Amino acid sequence: MIRLFVSASILVVSSLLFVAFSSSRSLSIHLIQENGRPLAVGKQEVRERVWREPSTHKLFDVDSTTTDLFGPFIARIGSQGTLYLVDLGDLKIKAFDSRGQLVQVFGEGKGQGPNEFGWITDIDITDSGELWVADQVNGRVAVYASDGSLQEHIVLDQAPYRLSVFESGQFILMDILQASGMFSVWQGDGAKVTTFGRLVDGTAGESLALDGSMVRAGASGIVFAPRYAGLLMKFARDGSREFAVETIEPLPVPRLRKDGERIWVDFAAPLSTISLSAVGQEIFALSVIESGFKKLGVLDVYDLGTGSYKFSQRVPEPCSRVFVSEDRVVTIKDASVSVWQRES
Repeated sequence: MIRLFVSASILVVSSLLFVAFSSSRSLSIHLIQENGRPLAVGKQEVRERVWREPSTHKLFDVDSTTTDLFGPFIARIGSQGTLYLVDLGDLKIKAFDSRGQLVQVFGEGKGQGPNEFGWITDIDITDSGELWVADQVNGRVAVYASDGSLQEHIVLDQAPYRLSVFESGQFILMDILQASGMFSVWQGDGAKVTTFGRLVDGTAGESLALDGSMVRAGASGIVFAPRYAGLLMKFARDGSREFAVETIEPLPVPRLRKDGERIWVDFAAPLSTISLSAVGQEIFALSVIESGFKKLGVLDVYDLGTGSYKFSQRVPEPCSRVFVSEDRVVTIKDASVSVWQRES
C-alpha cells in the first residue's frame, strides 16, 4: 500500500512499512473556509447506494507480456481515443492506439535532463493533443506536442503534484504542503496568478490529511476529493468554491500521527476516494466497499453541477485504480491495464 510521509518540507512517496515510535502523537484535523470559519459541508439527500448495472465490454489489455509496461499508475484518454499511461517502472509516458498498440513514448526515464523526469505525479491532455506532465522532483511541468516533441519546460517555485490544464494555457496545480492554499492558478509562462483552498486550520504538513485527487471539470474549473475523507469539492478557475459535499459514505477526516518532523496519515484510516474522473456532467469516484470477507471496487457517480449523488456501479473487474472518459473505462491492477467500451 502506498502511504505519504512528510519530513521537513519534502513530500515523499513510500511503499515501505513505517513503524510508528511510541513517542508519536495523534493530531486532529479541522477543516476551515477561506475566512477561517469551519467548513460548511453539505449532506447527500440519498443515504444509501443506488445500484445501476454498468454497460461495458472489454476492448483490449495492455501488460508486460505485450509491451514494455512495468508500473502503470495514471491513465488518460485523449480526444482521439489514444490511451496515455504513466509508467512509474521506468518513468515514461506510453501512448497506445484504439487497438492497444504502442504508438508513442514520451521521455527517456529518470534524470534531470531535458527529456527526463525526476518523478511523475500527474498528467493532463488538452483537446488539441498536448501532453502536460507534472514532474514533482524536478519542480517543473513538461509540455509535449501531439507529435511527441518536447515543446518546453515550465519551471516553478513549488513542486507540482496534481495538474489540470485549460485550453487558454492556464493550469491549476494542487500541492498539499502549501500553507496559503492547496491550489494555485498559473499562466503558461510560469507566472502564478492566485492561490486558493486553505482548508486546514494548522500547519502546511497537517494538510497531508487531505491528500487526494484533482481533475479538470471541463472548462469551468476543478473537482477535488481526498483519499481518506468523505468529501467532494468543486472550484471555479478563479478559486471560488462552487460546492463542498459529503460523499455517499461520509468518512471523517483522518487523524495524523506525528513524531518529530515526520507526519503521516494514521494507518487505520479507511480509504474514501482512490481515483477520480469528471466526464460530461458527471463525477466518477472510485471507492471500496466490503462484501463479506472481500473488498470490492465501486464507482460512485455524482452530478458535476451540484455534487449530488446519483448512483453507483461495480467496476468491470478487480483493480486498484479506474479512469473514465466519454466512451472508455480504464482499469489498472498491478502491471496490467484493461480498456473497456463504455455506453453512457
